[in-house]
Amino acid sequence: KEEWEVIDTKSFNAACKQEGVLEKHKKHLSRFVAQELEEIKAERRKWKGAASFSSKLKCLVYLNWLLKFLEMRAIHKESEKLCEEMRMPQNVLKTILSRFFIASNRDQEEKVVYVKNSMLTDKLICYILVLALFYGDFEVDATTLIANMKIEPRRYSLLF
Repeated sequence: KEEWEVIDTKSFNAACKQEGVLEKHKKHLSRFVAQELEEIKAERRKWKGAASFSSKLKCLVYLNWLLKFLEMRAIHKESEKLCEEMRMPQNVLKTILSRFFIASNRDQEEKVVYVKNSMLTDKLICYILVLALFYGDFEVDATTLIANMKIEPRRYSLLF
């Protein structure tokens, strides 16, 4: 899709190849993504087939964003500020908000607030699980991912 093309992987690429870069960026990373970058850096992560390194990094960047949005129940910030904080292009934010949140404007004077109900949360969790499977060529140790998503095992087993 269009949003996939604009994902910038420079910082993730640097985190895999240069000393100290990963540690510097860890505060912006989900636990799962930080662990996967460590695996890539240590050259323990290998993929089957002709999957390109760039597409795998894009997948990790997108996973990181989705995991961050999963933590949010509501978004009160303006989109420009949120894009800057999350280091995300505007069109990607727009897609994620339209897919996983409901725009709410209670008063015409107030700004729009984006909220997520349980159905949209489940949808987001499913997207994360599927993307993680694609990332890992359908071989993913989901322990860190599930812990990162903070979902109970019973709910996980229903969705996965």
